[in-house]
Amino acid sequence: NDGTRSRSGGSQSRVREETTDDPFPRTTSTSSRSRADDWLDEDSPTSDTQDDSDAQMPASVASFPAVVACPSCAAKMRVQQKGTYRCPSCSETFPVGKPSQITSNCPWCDVKIQVKRKGDYNCPSCEKRLTLDIDGSATAQLQKATKKEWKENPDIPVNADSLWEVLHKFIPDLTREDIENLHANGFRSLTNLSSAEEIDLALAGISADKAKMLHSNMKKF
Repeated sequence: NDGTRSRSGGSQSRVREETTDDPFPRTTSTSSRSRADDWLDEDSPTSDTQDDSDAQMPASVASFPAVVACPSCAAKMRVQQKGTYRCPSCSETFPVGKPSQITSNCPWCDVKIQVKRKGDYNCPSCEKRLTLDIDGSATAQLQKATKKEWKENPDIPVNADSLWEVLHKFIPDLTREDIENLHANGFRSLTNLSSAEEIDLALAGISADKAKMLHSNMKKF
């Protein structure tokens, strides 16, 4: 057997054997990092821990299963795991893998940053704390997580921990789950929370009563 394996209905097939050494683990510690080897400079666009077959991925996804587009004909296909696939439309083969790097902009100073993995970092330019997620979103980490500090930076999107520390002190009825739901739905800055309608807050995954309470309190924050 040469490693070729049939997919459902014969529409897809793996064309190389699965590797057991995954350089992109699904769960990565989000503990604070400031080590130089986690950063990617302009001359090193890919991680030095991955093999050549994964270094140039025309189709990169953050998690599986996923729908990807063929780089040759743009036909879409569903894949279950990383590997090399054959397009059911044009028969082109192409690799699919998780991103080899995370590229974003510092929420504090807007400088471009590239790292190998998600987590907490110090910006190499302004040296302020930030959190980078696998999807490329960058949020600020408030130093003291106080109401005053947040008001001094109203347009800066903050990370979930900072949002929790500020809002829970101000509105104790909000749970950690409430805060994470708000953060996941894009409510990350003082400006967008203060300007949000009550219905928008409720749609972000918190109860109607808490949405009303939050809406009322944010108006006088």
